[in-house]
Amino acid sequence: MFIDYQGRCNACGDEIIAGFKCKECNNFAVEWDCIVLPQKVPHKCDEHLLALTYHDDNTYSETHFCDICEEDRNPSLWFYHCAICDTSAHPNCVIGRYPFMKPGKIYKESDQLHPHPLVFVKKIHYYFPECFKCGNPCEELALECVDSKCGYIVHWGCVAPPDL
Repeated sequence: MFIDYQGRCNACGDEIIAGFKCKECNNFAVEWDCIVLPQKVPHKCDEHLLALTYHDDNTYSETHFCDICEEDRNPSLWFYHCAICDTSAHPNCVIGRYPFMKPGKIYKESDQLHPHPLVFVKKIHYYFPECFKCGNPCEELALECVDSKCGYIVHWGCVAPPDL
């Protein structure tokens, strides 16, 4: 049940004001973005499916890092793991911040932003065109003009409707 809850999400550690809360223990809550994470996902970092995991039995502190971004990860928060290869990764590193946005899909409201059609693209950290709206390098989800000669690109975060 979705109810008022002030505290941290037990899955990602973020502050939440509403979430799915355990009725029995009353101190376990998970926000919507975490509860809809897929149980198993493929990723190029491992040949096997990575399983969503909620605890890390390994007590050796040097193993608590993400194999994708190579930064520390909290072993008490949810992560994706391959038990065969001992690969572990943050959920955002595996599925991204926008898991339900399909690259290559034409943005239907693009005529309000730019005269040519715009498509969703996911840019990687070593590809740095500047956003036409804010001037910062475009990383992650962006909208790009289908006309390669035009060069128009804008962060999704700079133009996204507030309800998305």
